[in-house]
Amino acid sequence: MKKFISFFYLLVSILLFGQSKDAIKQIDDKIAVYSKAKFENKEKELTEVYYQAKDIDYKKGQINALLLLCNYYINKKESYDEIIEKGRKAEKIADYTDDYVSLSVVKSYIGTAFAELGLLEESRKKLIESIKYSHNISDREEKNIINYNNHKYLAEYYQFQNKKDSVFYHLTNLFQISKEISVSSIYKNDFTTQSHLKLAEFCITENIPDKAISHLNAVERIHKNHFLEAEFLFLMGKALSLKKDDEKVLDYYVRADSAASKIGFAQLKARVYDDIANYYNRKKDLKQYIKYLKESRKIKNSLDEIKKSQIDRIDLNDYNQSSFSEENKTYIVFFVIVFCLIIFVFYKKNIFLRKSSIQNTEDHGPDLIEKISISELTLLANEKNPAFYNKFKEAFPDFEDNILRINPTLKSLDLEICAYIKLHFSTKQIASIKNTSVRAIEGRKYRIRKALHITQDENMYVWFSNI
Repeated sequence: MKKFISFFYLLVSILLFGQSKDAIKQIDDKIAVYSKAKFENKEKELTEVYYQAKDIDYKKGQINALLLLCNYYINKKESYDEIIEKGRKAEKIADYTDDYVSLSVVKSYIGTAFAELGLLEESRKKLIESIKYSHNISDREEKNIINYNNHKYLAEYYQFQNKKDSVFYHLTNLFQISKEISVSSIYKNDFTTQSHLKLAEFCITENIPDKAISHLNAVERIHKNHFLEAEFLFLMGKALSLKKDDEKVLDYYVRADSAASKIGFAQLKARVYDDIANYYNRKKDLKQYIKYLKESRKIKNSLDEIKKSQIDRIDLNDYNQSSFSEENKTYIVFFVIVFCLIIFVFYKKNIFLRKSSIQNTEDHGPDLIEKISISELTLLANEKNPAFYNKFKEAFPDFEDNILRINPTLKSLDLEICAYIKLHFSTKQIASIKNTSVRAIEGRKYRIRKALHITQDENMYVWFSNI
């Protein structure tokens, strides 16, 4: 009897396992088909795939279906609250299964949704998290595809902050990634076109129309999706408007309006109508000017209502709390161990530095002091002398390399702030030297602390004195 029960149990297990394998294969096949369809995917079909995967507890299938749904909404430029809601589900599953690729993708999607809803600070946090998780991705092509979106929206964030250097930095990364994407990729044309369009838009804001037109001409004959084609026409009109080429300007704006209307691209229509209104204002045509200004305002009001309703459906407090809980509960023991290790390493390092500093003073100290003194560096800093940082690097030749070894993404301004901290300048003194507010420097110091993994319990000045 026992043998019979065992045999029966084994038979049932084999049958169930076989059915499960068949179901997983069917789900994977559907995911593969939808992945190649870009944003032509259908919401209903993808939702069905998600629930099929959920019924058999196939986590990878659930994640992939949710990511494709998020991608569908992003490319359709609608339902951003749905992206955040479905993104949260995918984020939890990916976090539970240590799926770093999916974590990077979903955080990028959520960051995109926040950006489109105007929640820029929330967007920045998610995009930076996405970049962090992308470091775990070995496939460079896959990493580039994810980070393309991150750099695009970070550029928009810094554009809003009016930080032109940061905007250009992210747009340059965007352009470089578009060149690295393989020709066989379904994203190649879109990425190439969009990077040129973003650089053209940047040149237009900087009033460099010839450079903008050069970028636009580079993608004129590339096959573009409907959204990019509409943006291309609009930006060409905008660039020609700066050149006062009124014969072609209106034609491009009308074509952009027509293209945007066909695909329901309301955000672009509002921008087109603003520019057409300005065109007629220059022509002293008050009637047409008022007409297009009203149309623009009407669309913007409608979009604002949609955004507001979507934001109202997002519980940001609940999101932040659940995100913290999910990400940290499983890792709390790990962080405690790491913290103890850090204390131990710093203890050993301080002993070593004390010994080595005595040796360095004996071997190299006089030469260093002859090069430049601390008081001279302090004087250069207080005088706001441009030579300060170069002189600082002469005095502390290993400082910058040691910092960049920890985080190579730090900008020149961050490194300069680090130098002031090394010399024990107060936040108020740094703000005075850099002609900015104390709050701005506090924010910069906070970002440096995060970038260099300096814990809240550590004194930054003590930390930098050991670098």
